[in-house]
Amino acid sequence: MRAQVEYANEIRLTPDSLCITLARGQDSTLYVEVLNAGLAQLLYEIPQDGSSLNSTIDVLALRRPMAFTQPFSILRDSSVSVTEVQSIPAEPGALNQYELLLFPREDLTEPWTYAAWAGAIYEFIQAGGGVLFLGRPYGDIMSIISAMSGYYYPYISSGDTSIQILQESGHPIMAGVDFPLQPIPTLFGISYGNVSENFHQIVSEGSSTALLAYEYNGDGRAAFLGYDYKESIVNIRRLLLNATRWLSGKQFPNWLSVGQSGRYAGRI
Repeated sequence: MRAQVEYANEIRLTPDSLCITLARGQDSTLYVEVLNAGLAQLLYEIPQDGSSLNSTIDVLALRRPMAFTQPFSILRDSSVSVTEVQSIPAEPGALNQYELLLFPREDLTEPWTYAAWAGAIYEFIQAGGGVLFLGRPYGDIMSIISAMSGYYYPYISSGDTSIQILQESGHPIMAGVDFPLQPIPTLFGISYGNVSENFHQIVSEGSSTALLAYEYNGDGRAAFLGYDYKESIVNIRRLLLNATRWLSGKQFPNWLSVGQSGRYAGRI
């Protein structure tokens, strides 16, 4: 918390510091009392970001000949840095400058072309990087490049929004996004089998089809989003930006709930 009064020693914090360690999936609530011990009005601010969150997100996007490239423009319009390549660099350290690898929908591609990149991508995710697949993943590239486990089969969504299930309503990727997801004009899904316990559906169609899903992998994570971005509307643009921020780790942590900034003359 940042605060300002006429004299710094007029601010009292109880306790004066907090330290907590949580395993994934755990939560806790901590309280801090902020006391204005002076006569002047206390101005306080709860920052929703930090130095790492204010920096530019660096995305490396695969642009093969048949790739759907509108997602690149959408991200650039949101001040995300997008570097386009036709091949993922496999040299040691070549991916260190990026937070996210983006695989847009592409057609007529031999999926085993991707196998040569599997080692570099696996190391990237294990070290904390993010990977995002959009639209119809061609073949089984998600498991071929070691980004996600299991076996995945792409299909076209039925378009029946009444059978969509919101599995994780509070997930940051869904922040500000209307539910159910709109099939405009096509929403893709993946059926899956033999997946790890780290695989999570955010939105599903039926019991074994994911329209929006992610998987933890080492210190990083990979996600699938069923839009190919042939069209661009507010709802699906927001999904793309939310996913980019969450996978890159550059967002206000969804597990941290705090009050709002403002003015107060007593205890906050």
